[in-house]
Amino acid sequence: MDLFIETDEMRAQRRAAAAGGPLEPLFVPPRQPVVEGAPGGSTGGVAQNEVSAPAGPAGRQADGARRTVRSGAAESAASQASAQARPDRSYSLEQEQYQEALAYDRRRTRRRKLAAVLRTLAIILLVPVALVFLFVASYLLTCIYNGASPDELGGLLADLAARVQEHVAVLGAQVTEWLDTFGK
Repeated sequence: MDLFIETDEMRAQRRAAAAGGPLEPLFVPPRQPVVEGAPGGSTGGVAQNEVSAPAGPAGRQADGARRTVRSGAAESAASQASAQARPDRSYSLEQEQYQEALAYDRRRTRRRKLAAVLRTLAIILLVPVALVFLFVASYLLTCIYNGASPDELGGLLADLAARVQEHVAVLGAQVTEWLDTFGK
């Protein structure tokens, strides 16, 4: 079922109607030949909803001519729409109908991008913090396993913090020395 799929003919008719062109019916029921002798149908082989077109090759030619006119109208409407393309690359007629949906989609895309950036920053910041926390926790559990008292744990944590500060100070001095040598 293609109830929601717009065909080229339907698009051309809609564009022609929007441009103020001639209106054609949006739906033309299909032609169904009626078999002679069938109940309710003695029209001589022509369906009741069919336009009086001659049967046989002449009727097929008339149908072909009608199709050619319709396809020509569709092509001309499509060429007019492409000729009237906006230079600022704004939305086409089809997209104008869905402004609200497009705005929602843009907001959703913006939120997803922002969430991805925040997630990346959180990973960059939280992974080292988690590793430091795991190291300190394992250090404390090792000290407890070796029989350290709560007072000794406080002293060991203070010593650990002092050693970390010393290493940071040494690394800072080395980085400034390295920058001074390459800065000259």
